[in-house]
Amino acid sequence: MDKNFQEQFNLVKGSIPARMDVSDANFDACGKKSMADLKVALKNNALLGSFAHGHAVPEGVKGAMIDVVTKFFNSGGSPADATKQLVAAVAAAK
Repeated sequence: MDKNFQEQFNLVKGSIPARMDVSDANFDACGKKSMADLKVALKNNALLGSFAHGHAVPEGVKGAMIDVVTKFFNSGGSPADATKQLVAAVAAAK
């Protein structure tokens, strides 16, 4: 978690550091904006967890949601029906 390592790793990876005390000086415009947005979200208690990485919802709920959305995109159907299925799937997965 060394600051220098965090900077070098994230510059190569194309992401931003987990540490808040890493300078944005060597990051591109996207990295600078991401770092600034993260600081604002933390300050305003508005940071949302990642759905993709399992921080926003439990894995069972995430899986149920993905199943419904996948079925909707692959099979079609009405958005209203998909919404009802999504609500039911989330409720069942909790």
